[in-house]
Amino acid sequence: ATVSVLYCPPTQMTMAEVDTTNGAKAAPPRRRWNSGRAPGMIVEVKGKTAPRHSLRPFNQTEPQKEEDPRVKDFKKRLKDDTVYLGHGRDEGLKSLAWGGIPMRMRAECWKILSGYSPAAKDRREKELTRKRKEYFGYVKQYFTADAAANDQERAMRHQIQVDVPRTLHEHCIFQTEFVQQAMERILYIWSIRHPASGYVQGINDLTTPFLAVFISEHLDLNKLLSSLKHECEEQINTLSEETLQAIEADTFWGLCNLLRYVQDNYTFAQPGIQQMVLKVKNVIRKLDPELSAHFEEHDLKFTHFSFRWMNCLLVRELPLHIVMRLWDTYMAEAEGYPALHVYVCVAFLLHWSKDLIKMDFADMLSFLQSLSKRHVYLKDLEQWISMAYVLQHRFEDSSHLDALEDGVDGDMI
Repeated sequence: ATVSVLYCPPTQMTMAEVDTTNGAKAAPPRRRWNSGRAPGMIVEVKGKTAPRHSLRPFNQTEPQKEEDPRVKDFKKRLKDDTVYLGHGRDEGLKSLAWGGIPMRMRAECWKILSGYSPAAKDRREKELTRKRKEYFGYVKQYFTADAAANDQERAMRHQIQVDVPRTLHEHCIFQTEFVQQAMERILYIWSIRHPASGYVQGINDLTTPFLAVFISEHLDLNKLLSSLKHECEEQINTLSEETLQAIEADTFWGLCNLLRYVQDNYTFAQPGIQQMVLKVKNVIRKLDPELSAHFEEHDLKFTHFSFRWMNCLLVRELPLHIVMRLWDTYMAEAEGYPALHVYVCVAFLLHWSKDLIKMDFADMLSFLQSLSKRHVYLKDLEQWISMAYVLQHRFEDSSHLDALEDGVDGDMI
């Protein structure tokens, strides 16, 4: 199939074209990013464009207005007796969510998209009650003072207790007593119930978007994220015990549904992550040979920086409201999100390529390990997601990567 990719760096526009059939150049994209948008957007892959709703992103830091047509679309879809998830690029909930979910509807959408909450409205309350009760049955069964039955489980619980206070410590909401106790229970129970992996550092970070989203059903998240610890405690204490239990149980099941697609990321030697990092390396070598050569010249391996990108799904790299927006798309992708995530990471590197090739080893490593200190905006994320979508369909199930992987030593990543 012919692939046409339009990528506009900040200073100029270039066209990269690939034809895998007869060598003819691809036709120029039919849809161009309008002048009101930022540069850097992938516009079209012939026969494959990013879902159209991704072209109208929400500003997640501001309340969405009732008259916003996309807010109306979500409200209409969620009012259906059975929420239509959609198929392909039609107007189902997945298509809507792909381009971002309004904050006040995000919790409900995430539950439905993950399969935790039934699409049928008349089954929803009963099923959520059953699953929440099931989770607290696990708490009673596993999480007692002497629950750690052996040295391995005691060591695992100790590591969780060490990691929880360090999780997104820049936001006081995650330093509150409720959140830290809930996080400890969630991580320990998930680990006990998944003995093939147990607890792996980084999983703690993956609880934070779920906690934030499910708390936002009841409290103003923007206010919480800008509050001091005692102010967060006061706001959390206004919630009933039933509400707090629902937040905790929903977070546990959200984490379970997220991790079921990446189990081999957390087993011995983390082979899933190794494969994802290798794929990033191979795609960059194909798309940006100058950057790839610069990394090799300075002996910078992709595992030095992108291992954590895969392990924590960019929670440590991006501001929380950006992560939640990114995860809207991942929720819409369901089992396909790990593959898309690889290309989001590729898009990061392409975005900063011109800066990176001017740096030495120490500067590159510092830069790539501290992306959270860079100014990252929603418009940047929208570019990266759309670029990732196009690149995924360019490279997945094609001979491009097969030829590369055959000659690559995994130790070199």
